[in-house]
Amino acid sequence: MPVDSIETSIVDVVDVDLLAEVNARKHSTEKYDWQTKTKIVARRGFPVEICLETTETFVPSKHALYIELILEGTVFLDSSENRDLYVNREIDYYYGGAPKGETGYMFFSHPWIHSQFEEETMIAVMKLLKNLSDGNYLGIRQRGSIVQVSRKLSYAFPTYLLFGRWDNNYEGGKAPTDWNGTSEIVSTWLKTRQHVRYAQCFVFASVFVTMMRCIGVASRSVTCIRSAHDTDQSLTVDIEYRNGDVSRNESIWNYHVWTEIWCRRNDLPIGFDGWQVVDPTPQERSQGLPQCGPMSVKALREAQVKLPYDGWFVYGEMNADVVHWTFDADNNAQVAKHLKEDVGRALLTANVPTIEDPMIITNSYKDREGSHEERSLHMRAIRELRVLEREARYRRLYANEKQLTHIEDVLISVSDIEQIEYGSNIVLKINLENRALTDRTVDLSARLNAEDHTGRVVGRIKDYKMTQHLVPQETKELSYTVASSEYAKHVTANQILSFSVSATVVDTKQFVHDTDKFYITGTAISFEQVPKQVPVNDVFPMALYFRNPLQTQLEGIELFLHSGAHSKPMKVQRFPKVLKANGKVRIRCKVRAVAQGERFLLATVKCDQLSIMTISRSILISSPMWKIFMTLLVVCARAQNNDISEFENPTDCGNQATDWKPCIERKIADQVFGSCCERFVPPECRGLCIYESNPIEARVVLMHTIQPSRCRLYKYLSAIVHCGAQTHDNSECCKDMGVEDVGPQCLQLCRPQASPRQLWGVKSLRKDFVSCLAKWDQIMQCHHSGLRARKIPKTPAVTSA
Repeated sequence: MPVDSIETSIVDVVDVDLLAEVNARKHSTEKYDWQTKTKIVARRGFPVEICLETTETFVPSKHALYIELILEGTVFLDSSENRDLYVNREIDYYYGGAPKGETGYMFFSHPWIHSQFEEETMIAVMKLLKNLSDGNYLGIRQRGSIVQVSRKLSYAFPTYLLFGRWDNNYEGGKAPTDWNGTSEIVSTWLKTRQHVRYAQCFVFASVFVTMMRCIGVASRSVTCIRSAHDTDQSLTVDIEYRNGDVSRNESIWNYHVWTEIWCRRNDLPIGFDGWQVVDPTPQERSQGLPQCGPMSVKALREAQVKLPYDGWFVYGEMNADVVHWTFDADNNAQVAKHLKEDVGRALLTANVPTIEDPMIITNSYKDREGSHEERSLHMRAIRELRVLEREARYRRLYANEKQLTHIEDVLISVSDIEQIEYGSNIVLKINLENRALTDRTVDLSARLNAEDHTGRVVGRIKDYKMTQHLVPQETKELSYTVASSEYAKHVTANQILSFSVSATVVDTKQFVHDTDKFYITGTAISFEQVPKQVPVNDVFPMALYFRNPLQTQLEGIELFLHSGAHSKPMKVQRFPKVLKANGKVRIRCKVRAVAQGERFLLATVKCDQLSIMTISRSILISSPMWKIFMTLLVVCARAQNNDISEFENPTDCGNQATDWKPCIERKIADQVFGSCCERFVPPECRGLCIYESNPIEARVVLMHTIQPSRCRLYKYLSAIVHCGAQTHDNSECCKDMGVEDVGPQCLQLCRPQASPRQLWGVKSLRKDFVSCLAKWDQIMQCHHSGLRARKIPKTPAVTSA
């Protein structure tokens, strides 16, 4: 009925009840547990019920109530599973990493606790939107467009909320790597009304995800391994050398983290709905402001770099070419190296709960590197931006004209280091080969650095300079050892080390540069006996184990425990402040869970000689309650080095008479197995660290771990077997199970190893060991049956932490 046809009159409203519980059920906003009769969270497109107390009877035909509802489902994600993952999930990982070799990569994960259902987060979002309105950056009516809201919030983050810093000087704030969640950042900002110090891309992106989820927008963080920063819209990263020195260097970060949101793009041609890149980390200016996106991922894959917003910049971040230029005395540019597969080696995002390894979404952004399709689309982007018309050297580059090059008859490379266990020495190797028929003299400089995620040097560990003389056809290997005490204090939280060599052949002026990046695996701290799932209100025991990886005494040690939302980091007072060289300490704790859903336990160790270390463990809390929080009640008792008692030796399990029935239930056994693997086995191989005795499931586990080609079994199978055996020789069981029938070498998989790091092959697993994997289920059953519980020691004195 038209409004002007209704007979209206004035009615006084005495009280308003927003019916928080009723509307929360209808709008699926029960998790915002701070709603009351005067404040609610309502989703667009759904009716809101309210209760009005008036001075007279309310007559709908006389009294009209106007509520504006925008019914467009521009952010609606039709999969309920994806809504849970990208709107409701409170625990995530973001990923870091670095390049390996010419096209490979490595990665590591870091937990992040979102607080999208907390009242302070909603208040912070509203204040940011108000700041944008007050500054005439985003009008009230524009709030109906998620495209404009997300774009302007990417500007608001560095302008109002977070202070970015990349110079390793974090005085007056917290280092970016110290943050583990959004709640503390939001709380600090609301109290101080000043920029929260300090942030880098992974903090900007993770907090942005929280705030998008807070207002009901599906969102996730995405990590680009080897991310370029193209400043001139050439879609190339230009590295220029003059007289052997770098004179211009557009940056390439080890990794960069941005955000994706899910929405409809009514402002674009049909076909570009779905995931959109929004980057709140300030880099280039767009329309005069430090803002970026949203840019359709589908458009990026089609090289539609001119579509709004900022397509050329995001495309360059994940698919630019890298060109090394050298200049002669007349300043003529020559191509020394053209790398087409260096940038955007992988794009990673958080996987489903309980899986710490990332989901690889590279194919959503681009075709396989080096393929005809990828190169064709790349040239399309080059033409759209008119790159070839702007500079002659790019025309020569992409026309494949013959480039003048120096004689290249000396090969120089650094040996690949995959990873180093924390506390181990590093052995650096430089390989030289003279393929010429005459002598060659080579001037070399080498450097071992610690890097942050941008590739910026944050610690210079070792420098080497030398001159080598090579006779014709000579090969030579140079080796250098770096002690753990020399690198430990330089290792940043992302733990990336870089060994680079630059060399000039004196006789021919040939210039060679090679770099190997690797990371320090593991930490000096680990969880023990943490269950994967517990019922609500259960009090369960756990332990924290810490070892000093250095040959010197540690001082000023502090341990903090944190359980995520609705809690603050808690210092454990009983933890020793000093620990002798190679010393060990174990802290026993009791944890009470009052929760539903996935929760995190986080432990952080700080000390004077080591960088900050944080570890996490995910726990699934089963409960009928809809409130989600976890409370830590920690009672810790310290036991140093001598808290291990003897094994129990039952007769009703673990022997031939009982058909090798396990003595310890599978859930607990897997926890012990996994805890050991965290110390010796990289994440990509830990899928095998379970006692799977079902033949079909065992084969599935093997294939899932091996097929992605990331787990190098030849390097880590011995460590997996070592952890599975838990010091017990299970050869008798394996013989009874027929493992030896495949070959006598298979019994080596049934006993603890003298060295958990021995190699079982070169670049691939030995064929005789490959055949043993057909008996993997029996081998795991035998290791499970060999596990024994330790006798319970006397209960130590306890104290509240």
